[in-house]
Amino acid sequence: RAIELLTGGGTDIDIHSTSIISSIAPEAMVCTMPWLFSDYQAAEDAFFGAGGEYMTELLSTKGVTYLGAVHNGFKLITNSKHPIEQPEDLAGLKIRIPGGDFFMDFYTAYGASPQAMSWSEVFTALQQGTIDGHDNSISTIVSNNVQEIQPYMTVSRHTYEAFTWMANTANFTSKLSEEDQQLVFDLVEQACKEVNAEIVAEEEELIAQCEEENGVQFYRFTDEDVETWRAVITDLIEEYKGVYGEAACTAFGVQ
Repeated sequence: RAIELLTGGGTDIDIHSTSIISSIAPEAMVCTMPWLFSDYQAAEDAFFGAGGEYMTELLSTKGVTYLGAVHNGFKLITNSKHPIEQPEDLAGLKIRIPGGDFFMDFYTAYGASPQAMSWSEVFTALQQGTIDGHDNSISTIVSNNVQEIQPYMTVSRHTYEAFTWMANTANFTSKLSEEDQQLVFDLVEQACKEVNAEIVAEEEELIAQCEEENGVQFYRFTDEDVETWRAVITDLIEEYKGVYGEAACTAFGVQ
């Protein structure tokens, strides 16, 4: 796998999603905790602040240097059956997940039937009705034309994922001077923040596009909705705080 090439020194620099990074550092999944970030700025501040410092320490034990992170995005829930507004609306729906205990437990808590499936299989599975829905960022949804076969979407923002830039530490430090290493850090941060701004700006445009061109019916969570949904998984959140550990939770502001 690509991340194994990175840790083994076969590649110098790469970018991976949180889910992929969790294969070598499970604690990285802390940033996907339900409704952790209030908005994109809060997520960016975390990854270039205390959360980034934590990731630096965590990945250093894997022979990897943390360079920075860019938005993968807040996730929406899509499905082919009906609007999802209340927790009970998920009951019985077959929802694709990328894998991992947390996502399995999250959807199970709401009565859904989570199905672990690789991304390459998802569109066909949605199209054929093998699964009823999935969750993803709006940019990923649109770039893969999921809006053409999923008429209902819920802007729940229930979880956030980042794409993290990393370097193989041995290669990074041996091939670049300290001055050039710092230049890479600075340029990655600049690039990430510029791309982040573009992602935030286009999110509402993509939602409007799905409404106007595909007739997708959107439901947007209110603050009250978040409280209602979060109340269902209070015990689950506490359980996973223990899984990820105090250091990770403190760094990313998990309450």
